[in-house]
Amino acid sequence: MSKLSTAWTGAVAYVSLLTGSGLSVAGNVADTFRTRGEATDGLDIILAGAWPILVILTIEMFVSRRWAPSRGFQTLRWFGCLAIGNLAMLVSWLHLHDLMASRGQLPLVAMAGPLAIDGMAIMATGLILSTRGRVAKPDTSPLPEPTAVRMDDLDRLSMELSEPAGVQPATPLTVVHAPSAYVPVTQEDLDDRMDSADIWARLEADLDSPEPVSAVPVSPAPRSNEVKPESVPADASCLILAWMFSDPATRPAAGDVDVLLAAEFGRQPRTIRRWRDALKG
Repeated sequence: MSKLSTAWTGAVAYVSLLTGSGLSVAGNVADTFRTRGEATDGLDIILAGAWPILVILTIEMFVSRRWAPSRGFQTLRWFGCLAIGNLAMLVSWLHLHDLMASRGQLPLVAMAGPLAIDGMAIMATGLILSTRGRVAKPDTSPLPEPTAVRMDDLDRLSMELSEPAGVQPATPLTVVHAPSAYVPVTQEDLDDRMDSADIWARLEADLDSPEPVSAVPVSPAPRSNEVKPESVPADASCLILAWMFSDPATRPAAGDVDVLLAAEFGRQPRTIRRWRDALKG
């Protein structure tokens, strides 16, 4: 229903713009033919039809967001756009007024009719610009706390990494089934899980012969490549947090974990390092 309402509003706005501007241009051109007669040429037609278009373009310039906030530019915006728009509308009104008066219309009709025609084009232009400039509000909901780790992910990680080498886990590491609620855990809970399942034993076994290029220290990433915590994949976030909260005396080095997780997620070790730095924040 909302999509239909939006489409209907847009259609009405564009039809109103075409109707108002079309009638205004046609009336200006017709009045030029009435006053100039056979001497009317292409330049007369262009000048006659330009006044309603100038009004619409002035509205577009007035609502533009490119204006600088300084006082001088704002003064130019208000006085310049209002002056040009009012002058162009006055010329258009005179054309339509003379045309209606010459065709025997009542004085009130000859005065109010042009205002209604040009006013329709102005209102339709404002509606179109208002709809086009509407921007969705960004999501300002707070991020979960860094210690909010999914308990089922820790259980699955412990079970998979405790299996002997060469045994295919029943569930791929990157697959998460039904979404579960985040349950805050304490440092003691994480230490107990890591120690009881010996979760990092397989990490150390898989890193006996890492590739030489992976051991090269990675220079700090430039500010343009900084990673935000919310952009880190959920699976990688759980694994990195599990490493952070494990026992510092027994856990593998950060560079070795980067190499293993990079192979797991198909990324470069420096990407894993940036994920870890983002989660530390």
